[in-house]
Amino acid sequence: MNRVFYHRMDLDGRAAGAIARRGLEAQGEPLRLYPYDYADPFPEDEIRGGDTVWFVDVAWQPFENMARLARERGCRVVSIDHHRSVAESGVLAEIESHCSTDNSRAGCLLAWERFAP
Repeated sequence: MNRVFYHRMDLDGRAAGAIARRGLEAQGEPLRLYPYDYADPFPEDEIRGGDTVWFVDVAWQPFENMARLARERGCRVVSIDHHRSVAESGVLAEIESHCSTDNSRAGCLLAWERFAP
């Protein structure tokens, strides 16, 4: 199952989530969307081993939690983000990343590059 967490608080995050949804649906992939903000509780109990967990224009903080999903749950964890804090955290070395580490591209553009090249 693809679990897509997208930043619900701005249009960049919402557009990135919509692009991810479109791309996964076009591939016939099952998915569930999670509108998410940094202060929201994370539904960790819904995540299963073998899931692909997408963080699109948002991250689960502390960032180490994203790497822990990959290590302890056997999930594929993918970050599509442009926020410098994620890039500087070191977590991208432990998960799959489609990030702009210089903050030069919006989250929705990074999602477009990943899901609709």
